[in-house]
Amino acid sequence: MDEINLLGKISNIRELVYIHIERDLRREGFDGILPPHGSIIVCLYQSESPVPIHVITEYTGKAKSTITSNLRTLEKFGYIQRVQNLDDNRSSLISLTEKGLSLKPVLRRIIDELMEDFYGQMEPADKEDLIRGITTIENNLKGVSK
Repeated sequence: MDEINLLGKISNIRELVYIHIERDLRREGFDGILPPHGSIIVCLYQSESPVPIHVITEYTGKAKSTITSNLRTLEKFGYIQRVQNLDDNRSSLISLTEKGLSLKPVLRRIIDELMEDFYGQMEPADKEDLIRGITTIENNLKGVSK
C-alpha cells in the first residue's frame, strides 16, 4: 500500500467514526453534539469544578478559537454553562449542566460499542502496535506543525 492510499484510509476511518458517533447520539436524543465536542465534554467530566477555557485548550490540544466556537455550540444546546470567574473578572469558567452530565453514560456506551467495532477481532498485540504507531505519527506531526 502506498502512502497516499494510507492517508486516504485514515481520512475514511475518521469520517466513519464521526458518522457512527453522530448517528448514535441523535438516536439517543442528544442533538447538537458532534465528535469534536467529545474531548471538551470528557475534560469537563474529569474536572471537579468549573474550569477556565485554557484548561480545556491544554487538555484537547486545540486552538482557543476552535474551543470557543465549540463551547458556543454546546452552550446553545444546553450542555454547558459559563459562570463568572471570581478570581478574574475578565474570564469565565465552564461547567457541564445537568443535561451535559446526563450525556456521560450514553457517551460511554457509544464509545465502548464503537471501540468493539473499531478493533473487531484484532489481536491485543496488534492493538498495541496500532496505538503505538498512531501515537508516533501524531507526535511527529505535532513537532512539524509548531
